Amino acid sequence: MTRIAFIGGGNMARSLIGGLLATGHAAADIRVLRALSASDIPGRRAARLYRRRAAAAAEFERAKALAVVGLVLGFTLWFFGFMTVGAEWFLMWQSQNWNGQQAAFRIIACIGIVLVFLGQRDAEPAR
Repeated sequence: MTRIAFIGGGNMARSLIGGLLATGHAAADIRVLRALSASDIPGRRAARLYRRRAAAAAEFERAKALAVVGLVLGFTLWFFGFMTVGAEWFLMWQSQNWNGQQAAFRIIACIGIVLVFLGQRDAEPAR
């Protein structure tokens, strides 16, 4: 059978996966990428950065790399998933009950601010 992947395991994915399983698709052929991955990576990297806060600047710079990758994943998910696809393709902006554009924008803005902050070079302090 064909392998199928879902980004996010929300209600829609659960319904589709339930239908696939009911029609005979093997569970081993269905993959679900959690949206939580976009927060797992930066969260773990934030802890690593905190532990390296007193280290040499070069080591601290290396510790930033994966945090930036995770934040870019989060930015991509929220910007393209919600602001672009959700708002324009699914016409989310027309809904009185569920218009997540403002919430998505707040998350995108927070991620962007953290990315700008992490993008600053850390140099050794002058002695």
